[in-house]
Amino acid sequence: MYSDLRAGRLGDCWAALGRLERQGRLIAEDWMVRARIEQLQSRPADALDSLRRVDDRKPLAAQARLMSGLIELGRCRARAAEVALQRAIELDPGQAAARLELVQLYSRQQRFAELDAQLSALADRDQLDFDHMRFWRMTRSAPWSAKDDVATLERYVEADPEDRWSRLALAEGLRRLGRADQAERLLQPLPDVDPEARALRAQLALNQGDLERVERLLAGGQAEHARLAQLRGQLALKAGHPAAALHHFQAAYTAQPDDCINLSGLVTALRETGQDKAAEPFLAQIRHYNAMPALVDRLLAAKAGTDADLQRRLGSLCEAIGRPSEARGWYRLATKSDPLDSEAQQALFRLGPDFRR
Repeated sequence: MYSDLRAGRLGDCWAALGRLERQGRLIAEDWMVRARIEQLQSRPADALDSLRRVDDRKPLAAQARLMSGLIELGRCRARAAEVALQRAIELDPGQAAARLELVQLYSRQQRFAELDAQLSALADRDQLDFDHMRFWRMTRSAPWSAKDDVATLERYVEADPEDRWSRLALAEGLRRLGRADQAERLLQPLPDVDPEARALRAQLALNQGDLERVERLLAGGQAEHARLAQLRGQLALKAGHPAAALHHFQAAYTAQPDDCINLSGLVTALRETGQDKAAEPFLAQIRHYNAMPALVDRLLAAKAGTDADLQRRLGSLCEAIGRPSEARGWYRLATKSDPLDSEAQQALFRLGPDFRR
């Protein structure tokens, strides 16, 4: 049967599966084969039903959930895909393929905390190469190219109107592309108590110069929400209230310390309140962020991205800005490029014994 599948003899393979089913002898491997045939025949719902027959206690269960996630992504059902991929990881934490699929999904949806969690887990298991590390750095250093993801996000929302994360990301993408009216319409199903929706509505109102609506939205939102606090800080700076701006940017930084807008706002507010010395550590972080894209570009120009010195320097910068898992990823690449790089080896040791595996 398996040779029939590999040879593309789907009819013979399906007949063999039918005989086994009538005899009540289908096992996990057979359900996987059946799902693959149904997938090839453009029958995703049937394939998903077959995959559900693979018991979570079976060795193939993680692979079955991964396959389900990929099928759901093909159907543009991002929420269902996320559930399946997360289940694959629960069953097999070393399942790199499922984590990488989630990374792509979270990147499209601009969910950086979740993206970092998956890439951190991959880095801690030494499952990231230079291209993955470069992508990770770009999610923090390069502006989002919304145009590349809007069409996919539109399909996600069309297939599943209750997909909140895709709806929010699509609205943000449309805002960045200057399609504010469409973004506003997309947000209509989401209540103002949703902090992400409230923040996006406030940003849209700010872009349109509707300060009254901006102030109303910001006044009613959560004090500790990163984007809401950031907007409050920006408005306070424009209004000439640096002490209030400092309070808001401190809240934004606490909630999201790796956002350069929060860092820049914090530096400006500290300086305008006469606290130049207190601003220096945050200014140093900004310099570290600004230095990284050039190092990544130099690595990209190097053969296969292998330059231990550049990789170690990127690790050091990530460590300095409080991103230890990303730092470990760069240090590991450095030790692969140069197994005698004692500085990278010492850095891995310094970052903790739980991650030297």
